[in-house]
Amino acid sequence: MTLLNRFGQKIAEFFGETSGLDHQVDSSAPSSELLDPDYLSDLLHYRLYDSEKKIYENKTSCGFVLEVVPLNMLTEDAQKELSALFRDLGEEGASIQCLLLADYRIDRLLNLWQTPREQKGGIYQTLAQKKQDFFLKEAISAEVPPRVFRFFLSYSQPKPLGKDTLLYFDHLLEKKKKALAVLSRLSIAMDVDPLSLLELLSGMVNFDMEKGTNNRQAWNPMTWISRQVCQPGSAISIQRDNLIFQTPKDSAHFKTYEAVDFPDQWNGYYMGELIGDFLNKSYRIPTPFYLHYGVHFPVQQTL
Repeated sequence: MTLLNRFGQKIAEFFGETSGLDHQVDSSAPSSELLDPDYLSDLLHYRLYDSEKKIYENKTSCGFVLEVVPLNMLTEDAQKELSALFRDLGEEGASIQCLLLADYRIDRLLNLWQTPREQKGGIYQTLAQKKQDFFLKEAISAEVPPRVFRFFLSYSQPKPLGKDTLLYFDHLLEKKKKALAVLSRLSIAMDVDPLSLLELLSGMVNFDMEKGTNNRQAWNPMTWISRQVCQPGSAISIQRDNLIFQTPKDSAHFKTYEAVDFPDQWNGYYMGELIGDFLNKSYRIPTPFYLHYGVHFPVQQTL
């Protein structure tokens, strides 16, 4: 499978989707045959959003997405609550996707912080402006530029083919309610609406180094979400060992890595280590990045 297909597969797996391209593409194919189909949006499985239920419909599943303020440390009780949540969510065919994003688009957060201080005027306004200027300068020249660390949890279940649809959605909404309740006790958790999802995905597949988010006028509920993710004017160049995201303004290289060795045990107290060492900059990743971890509960008969 090619780098682009792997990237598309990772994005699709954000909702627990699988792609038939896995079985169609020969990894030994020459470079001229690396990309099939021609459009990244064809690899994405996002379809529709039910505004009333706040549930996403994908190609083969339905689910929800939550954004949670990252937990830097976890107490033993908090770890037990999260373990219980995963057990409650898990059932045959379901998938849980965890995404930690080091978001380089810091303008909005800086503006949210600066605005109330500007309104106070005086020394508060001056200090706020100087601080914002400092972070914007660091974003360009610092060895390890500032990022906003964001965490997303998504859950999906296979579509209810031949089953009672009402019971299916009631069951799915109950799981979402449970997840929000547990995560809200540990941190700040919120729904990810289609506009926020488009903003998130657009920053990952239309990558550039602009510090502002790509705000859209509206989400169009009359067409697939996957068709609205990829922006005109951007392209992905496929190289042998990396992808190059190309926009009218600049370009950026993209590489993915797979973990092949995991610690036997992991204490929630060390969660902050996943974003790098605070005191040793050589242990920090000096670029935008994301960490993805997925849990799938296979059908037992198939297994």
